[in-house]
Parts: sequence; structure tokens; C-alpha cells
Amino acid sequence: TQAGTPPGIIRARPGLVMPYNLRYNIGVDQPIGKIVRFRGTYSHQNGHNLLRSLDANAPVEGVRPNPAFRTISELQTTARSLNESLTLDLSVNHPPRRLSANVNYQYGQAMNETDGAFVLPPDSFDLSQEWGSSRNDLRHRVNASLNSDLMAGFRINAAVRSQSAAPYNITNGFDANGDGVSNERPAGVARNAGRGQATNNVDFTLTWGLRIGQRAAIEAPAAGGGRGSQRSMPAANRNNEMFRFEIYGRANNILNAVNPQSFSGVLTSPFFGLPTSASAARRVVIGTRLWF
Repeated sequence: TQAGTPPGIIRARPGLVMPYNLRYNIGVDQPIGKIVRFRGTYSHQNGHNLLRSLDANAPVEGVRPNPAFRTISELQTTARSLNESLTLDLSVNHPPRRLSANVNYQYGQAMNETDGAFVLPPDSFDLSQEWGSSRNDLRHRVNASLNSDLMAGFRINAAVRSQSAAPYNITNGFDANGDGVSNERPAGVARNAGRGQATNNVDFTLTWGLRIGQRAAIEAPAAGGGRGSQRSMPAANRNNEMFRFEIYGRANNILNAVNPQSFSGVLTSPFFGLPTSASAARRVVIGTRLWF
């Protein structure tokens, strides 16, 4: 009878400690005139004792120390992280026109030593090479939005999102150390050293509404509650529309921008450095809504 492949297991290292973060922020919040507000915030966060795994049964000169098992993923709390960001925010709010607009820019850096608690490093005997960019290490992010009433019952809603290229890992594409995981990187290449492409997206909604009819005034007892002390509730405390009808057109990714993602980092692949998928294309929805 042919022997089966030795199993792989996951175990926790004795003496695990609680992961924790140390974070501080400093910011400014300043009104500019009556409808504009500016906010700026700097944030710094260090992560300590974060979860990571290594192969406690990694091959030594091609032979595993415990041949009864394949990979022994040992969970540890020895990883670190660093996150820094500067956020600038400018907002406009004008209630009479139901106008609100916002522009937000963030410059940031995110570094760590692992891409996940159960992700194994290329070399479980040398973890000093694992400090590198986080998968969320995006240098620049811009978000903008606009909501406003227009003339003749129309209303617009627009949102713009843009961000710089996200990192991806570069690997050789073969299992040089025989540990069963093809994640070895070329010499001198840091973890998540590759960069994809920037992405941009614009969503837009145009709505036309019609209000029909008025409800009768709602009578409520005045203070004291005596007979004859009835009064109408203020209009601000009730919805006096009998019907409200809307027609809307909503477009996601209205410019039909191609936003590539999931870049291949395998050097031996013919698709190295190329995206293997893309985010959703333009989608247009036309619909109606009725309230009564």
C-alpha cells in the first residue's frame, strides 16, 4: 500500500502574548467663513507582537526535521508594523440649497513584516528580510463628493475616488528550498516590492422629484392638555406630503475607466507585471421611487 503524503498542521507557539498598537494623532479643525471647514490630521501607529507564522518543520538541506509531518505552521506574536498618514479635508455645507461638498486627500505609508497571520515567509530561519510594504501601502488617495439641489426639482450626487498604485509581491516562481511553498523572492528584492497601476473612478446620480398633495394639519394637545387647547404641529415636525415621486439615473464608473488589479508577481510567468483582472466596468441604472 502506497503511503499517503504526510499531513501539515497549524499550532500555536507557547508563550503567545497579546498584540497591541500604539497610536497618536495631532490635528487642526478650522472653520473658514460660514460654510467652509478645513481639517488636517497627522497619524502615527506602531504595531507590536503581531501575529505571524513560520514553518517549524522547514527542510534543512532538503530534509524535514520531523518526517512524520509536512509543514508545521507555528503561530507566533513577533511581527511589527508601522502606519503613518497625513490627511487634509476641505468641506462645504450650505443647508438652504442642501449643498454639501467634500475633498479629502491622504498621503500615507504602511509597513509590516507579514501579509497575514498564517502566511509563511520564504525562509523560516531568517525573518530579518520580511520588513516591507503592507498590501495597503498606498501613497496617495483622493476622495471627493458633491450633493446639491438644482432647479426644477433636480438633484445631483457625484463621487470621485482616485488612488496610487498598490504593491504586490515578486517571487521566483519555484520552490528553491523544498518547503512546499513557491514564495522565494529574488536576491535583494523586498517583500511587496512591485507596484501595479493607479485607479480612478467617478460615480454620478441625477434625480428628478415631484411632490404631490398636502396632508391635513395634525392636531395635538397644547401644554396643559385641557379641552379646546388643540393646536397644529409645526411643519418641521411632520412630513405633510401625500406623495413623493422620483426618477433617477445612476452611473457607476461613468467614464468606464479600466482599473487593473491582481497583478502577477511571478518572474517565470509570461504574465509577470501584468494585471489578471480589473474592477467593474461602467454600469447604468435607471429607476423610480414612490413614497406615500
